[in-house]
Amino acid sequence: MSDDIKKPRQEYSDQLPSLELNRLAIGGARPVKASGVKCLEPLASMKATTCYDEQGMSTTTYGEQLTAKGRSDYNKYLDNATFIGFTGQTVTGLKGLIKSKPAVHDIPTALEFILEDADGAGTSLDNLADLCTSEAFPSIRQALLITAPETDGTNSRLDDENNNIRPKMAHYTQESIINWHYEVVKNKLQLAMVVLKESKSVRDGFEVKVESQYRHLALIDGIYQQELRNKDNEIVEPMSPVLMNGKTINRIPLRVAITGSNNKSVIDDMVDANMLHYKVRADHGNLLHQSAFPVFYETGVVNGESANGSIGPGVKWEGGSEASFGVIQIDANKCSHPKELKDIESNLSNLGADMLKESKAAESGEAKRLDKVSSNSTTIDLANCVSDMISETLQDISDIWGTGEEVSYRLNTDYDPSHLDYQMIAAIGDIWERGLIDKEEAQYNLKQGEVIRADRDIEEMNKNIDSEESGLNGGDE
Repeated sequence: MSDDIKKPRQEYSDQLPSLELNRLAIGGARPVKASGVKCLEPLASMKATTCYDEQGMSTTTYGEQLTAKGRSDYNKYLDNATFIGFTGQTVTGLKGLIKSKPAVHDIPTALEFILEDADGAGTSLDNLADLCTSEAFPSIRQALLITAPETDGTNSRLDDENNNIRPKMAHYTQESIINWHYEVVKNKLQLAMVVLKESKSVRDGFEVKVESQYRHLALIDGIYQQELRNKDNEIVEPMSPVLMNGKTINRIPLRVAITGSNNKSVIDDMVDANMLHYKVRADHGNLLHQSAFPVFYETGVVNGESANGSIGPGVKWEGGSEASFGVIQIDANKCSHPKELKDIESNLSNLGADMLKESKAAESGEAKRLDKVSSNSTTIDLANCVSDMISETLQDISDIWGTGEEVSYRLNTDYDPSHLDYQMIAAIGDIWERGLIDKEEAQYNLKQGEVIRADRDIEEMNKNIDSEESGLNGGDE
């Protein structure tokens, strides 16, 4: 039995390499190329060592490490490689779809402070939701933990708020959730243990170091408890019940969002294809580099001396009866790389990159809508999963600190692309100018067509328009 809190669950360790690769792919060309061999495996020849015996026979062995020449060759190989950020572009586009309309929430007045400061550090609930949404693409899991200073529950709510004694939502990435265990309690699967890896800043004079610490959350005898250990596995805070609003609770207040399946994130396949595309482009770039200049050779030369010291226009080559001259040049156009790259790009498109492109075909609005809804089913599931995690966390806060009122927070899942085109916008303006509809009706239609943001207040917008028109006309006379 291990007492090392730092020992991770095997599932955690198995998933880390894929998560790291996903983050690099989303980051784009700079982090991918900076990672070197993590994303671009060297060619076998770069790890090869050739030895010659007395008869001049050669023996080549392949090792695990780059040779001195192999390191130089790999640097050239890497320089000629080009990474195209299909994954990052796709994730950015999908996040844009989710954020194209504001989240809808139902939060009691007593808990409205969470809207402006969800984590106790000034992060709004919408910004925290953006963070959770971004994290849902590369990772399989993430979590929100409710934290709060311990009190006896006798202070007034106003006193607690003035002293910043209130519930907060702490976000943990997949890298931070290193161990967990579920148990069946009263015929219901319940989180019984979780270990969270945290970072803390330690100042030594002017030097600031970041050290790891480990928070152990457990359900013991039906009561939520926790302990804290340092990087050396030493207990800093012993296991003890956690008081929330002056009382113990019977569950670990951690809500988890699982946005992957079968130990894969939603972008794993895209990242694999993106990295293969990078590899093939690197091979093609290497080939183009090698074939850019022809190699001239001559045979039949006595004692290794050249029959002619230079090459080029106007130079006459002379050699003996045994001398011959030739050129070696690779035709890069005849290799299979371009076709292979096209096939990979087609696969990337099918995996999700096409969701960012406007259809060039003439389709009906309904056909476009159905196609878009089908394509975005994964994105909808992801948004719903994040919404559930946030809503459940808010509900826990309401149950512990509030009146138990129903609480909800839902991200946008309406990705209907049937926005108004230029002709429709112009038509609405023409109808309004002809007096067939009033300004409010025109603005309503523009809002429905997402020309005007959904969160804009029409009345306030009209006041701003009137104010601007007044300024243009010279203001008050």
